[in-house]
Amino acid sequence: MKKRLLSGLLAVALLLGSAAALPDGVFETSTSITASATQAGDYEYKVLKDGTAEITKYNGKGGAVTIPSTIGGKKVTSIGEIAFAYCASITSVTIPKSVKSIGYRAFSYSNLTSVIIPKGVTNIESDTFYRCTNLKSVTIPSSVKKIGSYAFYECLSLKSITIPSSVKNIGGAAFMNCTSFKSITIPNSVTKIGDCAFEGCENLAEITIPESVVKIGDAAFCSCKNLKKIVLPSKIKSIEDSTFCGCRKLTSVIIPNSETSIEDDAFNNCSSITIITIHSQQRYEHRPKSILGLHKP
Repeated sequence: MKKRLLSGLLAVALLLGSAAALPDGVFETSTSITASATQAGDYEYKVLKDGTAEITKYNGKGGAVTIPSTIGGKKVTSIGEIAFAYCASITSVTIPKSVKSIGYRAFSYSNLTSVIIPKGVTNIESDTFYRCTNLKSVTIPSSVKKIGSYAFYECLSLKSITIPSSVKNIGGAAFMNCTSFKSITIPNSVTKIGDCAFEGCENLAEITIPESVVKIGDAAFCSCKNLKKIVLPSKIKSIEDSTFCGCRKLTSVIIPNSETSIEDDAFNNCSSITIITIHSQQRYEHRPKSILGLHKP
């Protein structure tokens, strides 16, 4: 629960202010900027050490926005922190292929309904689309290796997403409270699912966890009220605290490794579970009121 508590504290800190309100080192910021912001049309930008441009702020009228590939004669390679944050007028955005980096909270709290992330971007940083409640469509390219913490937190309109096979890590609370999610397939490249990654995805009915996953974080699927069945990967070594807590429609759990440890409250308030199978041997065959730390006998 310590890790889950830390995630919660970070979330509170993020709501109270920018990354500057947090301890040094919690979030990385760009240190490669050599010039002050310059205005060009609807955008403000800064020139980086390599001579390319980073867009730092959007001042346009909104609607369907196409970010230019060059600005002030400089190639646009980066979208800076909070550059489009709180832009209530934006409905969609097309990011040029020249962009390699999208900063922390770049589009948070905007009214985006769709976005295409270009190939070349390697990370979706923390809070990139935080509380974009109207976001319905996202295209993630095969170049992305990591989806950061809170990246799609409370994107309430997002029903599905395709995670490319290049992704290795899904950060803590990355899709937390995406209440419209119905199904998601995690690719074989993913090895870690962070704390609270899918917590509160109350309409999520199906989830496929590939064999590549070795760690599922605390409360990763907590309060997924419509999740009915879960098959865990054979390499999983532990089911963390509150991982499936509150999955009230979960009826069947298959744990493939008999040496897998199951932490306290992992299946707490899963009142519909009738069968738990561990390493092909049925261990539960009744309806428990709750399961509090079921461990291998």
